[in-house]
Amino acid sequence: QTTKDHIREIIDQMIIMGIKVLVLFSGHYPECQRDMVKEIAAEYNNKRTISIIPATDIDCLGEGDHAGVCETSFMLYLDKSLVDMTRIGEINYRDHGWKESNSPEFATARKGENDMIRLIQYFDSRIREYMRS
Repeated sequence: QTTKDHIREIIDQMIIMGIKVLVLFSGHYPECQRDMVKEIAAEYNNKRTISIIPATDIDCLGEGDHAGVCETSFMLYLDKSLVDMTRIGEINYRDHGWKESNSPEFATARKGENDMIRLIQYFDSRIREYMRS
């Protein structure tokens, strides 16, 4: 509840500043976080004071994870100095239940770049759609 209240307060301030369209993006999970951004968006979209686009990497890319191949690839692309691939092993992600294809060991900056381009294209089209309505 505290997180919801903080997000609502930030959104209320953005409304005062004149923001018309806002993206609430939740990666890194858990499920309750994804549900929360969708609930908050629905609340505000019903009030029609601001248009909120709720999204997760699953919505945008069709895949997503918690510190798996997707998020690790993003970090390798955005700032590889923050990722020490030599420290990544099964012990780090076994409890997440990743299948081999989701393993952070398969992360690459190229995948991160390609996924970032897809995210930007997704949000570009959604924001333009909201601005027209």
